[in-house]
Amino acid sequence: MSKSIEVEGPTGVIQRSFHILEVLDSKSKEVSLAELSESSSLNKPTICRMLRVLLSLGYVKQNKRGEYYCAEKLSLLGQNETQSSLKESLQPYIDELFAELNETINLGILKNETIHYVYLKETTQALRTIVEAGKTDLFHTTALGRAIVANLPKAQQIQLSADASITPQTVNSVKTKKELSEILDKSYTQGYAIEVEENVLGASCIAIPVLRNGYPIAAISVTVPTARLSRQREKQIISLLKKMKDEWLGLSF
Repeated sequence: MSKSIEVEGPTGVIQRSFHILEVLDSKSKEVSLAELSESSSLNKPTICRMLRVLLSLGYVKQNKRGEYYCAEKLSLLGQNETQSSLKESLQPYIDELFAELNETINLGILKNETIHYVYLKETTQALRTIVEAGKTDLFHTTALGRAIVANLPKAQQIQLSADASITPQTVNSVKTKKELSEILDKSYTQGYAIEVEENVLGASCIAIPVLRNGYPIAAISVTVPTARLSRQREKQIISLLKKMKDEWLGLSF
């Protein structure tokens, strides 16, 4: 049974609001009211009052199932100078890639075992998969996450993989840590990561890491509806991503 945090007055309201945001930010998926109550130790009526305010301010969003998640506005609020500088440095490459492909381009960073989408440029084509900046996904089901983790120092990669919650998002998702390890090794060797309908049915992603002195600080991916990802299209995307990666050699992001 959840236990209420009894702090009265304006300080209590602020404390409870931030507590709810922290719980939502720590999750790798949308959260129901019941889950939020259990994780936050706040009762449901209190959470409902706080959520109404956070929704109205645009810091929290609600999906069609009534579940809650942190909105892009919250991500932008916490965006630091380094992240802004990274986006600014990569923008010309993202724009060039978009001009070639007209597919959705994502920029993501790794926090703990989740990928945070910090920027995206959405395709103008009618058939598309929409991912909002500020959303998160488990690293092992995304090409972005695999591209980053595959290039981490081996000890850090092993620890992260060992701690990962292997939670399949679709029937195609990786299901064991042994399988994940093999995928990461392959991603490192071939220089890019790929996932086909492992995170969202109908969508596929191909990604490369963004390295700073050999360390992966982010990743860029191309998201394509699987119906549009022919073998020829896949080869084109991989070729363009590898070319972009080669152009980064000697640059400091």
